[in-house]
Amino acid sequence: MAAISLMMSRVIVDELRSLEARQREAEAAADADSSASRLPRRRCSLAVERHAHLIQLYLMVELGYELPDLDELLLWASRNPNPHRDRLREQVERGEFGFDRH
Repeated sequence: MAAISLMMSRVIVDELRSLEARQREAEAAADADSSASRLPRRRCSLAVERHAHLIQLYLMVELGYELPDLDELLLWASRNPNPHRDRLREQVERGEFGFDRH
């Protein structure tokens, strides 16, 4: 009988801890929601697209990577400002971007 009581107590304690963890997560999510900017989805997407290079640099710094050499990067970009254009043209010609018009 004592073993069953001990097991039930353990189950109850585990369940209470689980509920408490979920409550903390919900409170953290609510705090994050209340402090988050409220840009519409399209504007947020546009902002990320326009500033993706800065986001990438911040991530590199945060993860401990060395930043790229700006002079070398600019020189590379000036030699071939649109390196994906040929590949994109080939993909379009092969029909990889066919759209279903139904």
